[in-house]
Parts: sequence; structure tokens; C-alpha cells
Amino acid sequence: MNSSLWKSHILPFAFLLGLLAAVTLAGDYFLHRLDLVWVGRYLGILGTLLIICALYYSARKRKWVSKGNPRTLIRLHEFGTWLGSAMVLIHSGIHINAVLPWLATAAMSAIVVSGLVGKILLKQSQQHVKDKLGFLSNRANRKLTLSAPCIGMP
Repeated sequence: MNSSLWKSHILPFAFLLGLLAAVTLAGDYFLHRLDLVWVGRYLGILGTLLIICALYYSARKRKWVSKGNPRTLIRLHEFGTWLGSAMVLIHSGIHINAVLPWLATAAMSAIVVSGLVGKILLKQSQQHVKDKLGFLSNRANRKLTLSAPCIGMP
């Protein structure tokens, strides 16, 4: 496997997904350890609100709203959805006793994975466009150099 693909795409993806799992497990552990299990109930609400607020980027991207810098909004979207997902996962806890919460957790996990894949694809497409622009710029400069008249030549 190409080492640049490994370093630029696979490792960041695995790191963010592993970090989300670690934060979820640590959060649930500490809430139980400190006898603050009741806080987990409210983390679900806060996490859901944070995810809903992060959807502002999607509205800006579709031009439903016109305020906000897209670059800043995507960073806030990434952070807000990641943190909100961690809060909702902590809320769900590790001891889910019914089918519906398992399905909801699985659906949200699939959405988190697809968001991380989208982040990697966005980064890759931006690099591809940057490389193409550099290539076309060099090509245009070469054409200008070759077509320019030489001084002192008849």
C-alpha cells in the first residue's frame, strides 16, 4: 500500500474514529465512577442540539443562508458533529438493553463514519484541484515563454 495514502488518509480516519470511541468509553467510565450517571441523560440532549447547530454549514453550502465563511463553518461543523456524537454515545452508554437504542447508535455511528470519509474525500479533492491548477499554470507559462519573440533575432 502506498505510504502517503496510509499517512494522509487511513491513519487520520482511524485516529479520529478511535479517539471518538476512547472519549465515549472514558466519559461513560468517569460518569459511573463519580456517580454522575444522571448527567448522561442530559448529554444526549446537548449532543443532539450541538449536531443540529452544526447543520448550519449544510444550509450555507446549499445557499439557504448567506452568512458565514464556508471554511470556518466546515471546521465548526466537523468539531460540533464530532463532539455532539461523543455526547450522544456517552448518553447511550455501554449497557443498552433494547433493540431501538442499539439501532439508533448503529445509525449514528454509520453517519459519523460517512462524515469522516467525506472529510477525507474533501481533502483529497482539494489537493487534486490544487495540483491541476499548478499543472495548468506551469503549462500556460511554458507556452508564453515559447511563443514570446526573441530579442535580437531576425
